[in-house]
Amino acid sequence: MKKILDKKMLWKIIRRFLEVAIIVLAAFYIGREIVGNKSVVVDHLADLDWGLLAVAWLAYLGYFLTRSLAWRQIMADLGFRLSLAQSIRVWFLSEFSRYVPGNVWSFFGRVYLAEKAGAAKKVTAASLAIEMIFLVGSTAVFAAIYLLMIPYQVASAYRWLFLLAIPAVILLLTPSILKNVINKLLKLMKKEPIEFKFSSGKLIIVLLLFTLAWAFYGFGSYLTMAAVVGVSQVSAVWLISTFIVAWLVGYISIITPMGLGVREGAVVAALSPLISDGLAGLVAIFTRLWLMVSELSVLVLIFLFDFAKTFRRKRKG
Repeated sequence: MKKILDKKMLWKIIRRFLEVAIIVLAAFYIGREIVGNKSVVVDHLADLDWGLLAVAWLAYLGYFLTRSLAWRQIMADLGFRLSLAQSIRVWFLSEFSRYVPGNVWSFFGRVYLAEKAGAAKKVTAASLAIEMIFLVGSTAVFAAIYLLMIPYQVASAYRWLFLLAIPAVILLLTPSILKNVINKLLKLMKKEPIEFKFSSGKLIIVLLLFTLAWAFYGFGSYLTMAAVVGVSQVSAVWLISTFIVAWLVGYISIITPMGLGVREGAVVAALSPLISDGLAGLVAIFTRLWLMVSELSVLVLIFLFDFAKTFRRKRKG
């Protein structure tokens, strides 16, 4: 019995170490990205509009919060309810680990942290499949806006591609089709199919939450660009959609964690015809860095909350 307890304790310590190590490693990669662009950051600090950056920071916080609420809603629809604090903590810590190379740590982290909160692995795996479909599918509306409003002639021939947004939305709001797609994804993840009953009404709520999350993300990126180089004579709606499309390009890449470099290349490609390559590159770097700053600030808040909670327990004990 003692050996069993010792093994359980050892495994608990190892799991805790891995949990902390992954988060620290992710923080290292983010810090390295910031230090690597130090010269660019320092050169333009004097010209930054810190008021706009503050609002952009709030917009990014809205993005994180709304995405965690969307995942919480999915979990509730699958039969497991998380508190608001639990959903924010589990979602954010698992997403933060996406900066670690491999593109799989967020999935493992979500399953592990949700299990600690009482959720079955099968349910969390299903929620991840649903989240991935809605995360990508909900960008369809913004991709359509990007194509319809593209301000330069060279890409106008591809505007008809906005029609692809229609089947994407139909897929998201048709329970029977969505169920088949999700179970196929679970099969690829080597998980058992899951039975669930989503109504179209519940799917609409999830879709609206993801759409709102993207609006926050795009708006935050737009404000960051405005704070760095200005956005005169360029449609705000198109720019917001552009940053979302660039995120999508980075997300579907499997080369780097969180699409590092890929997303920036997409931003430069989209903005270069309108502003110089140098300014487009500057926007790509600063939007990434400010998103990272926002993520780090949330991580600090979570750790401070956990520390305060532990401190109160020890005082009571």
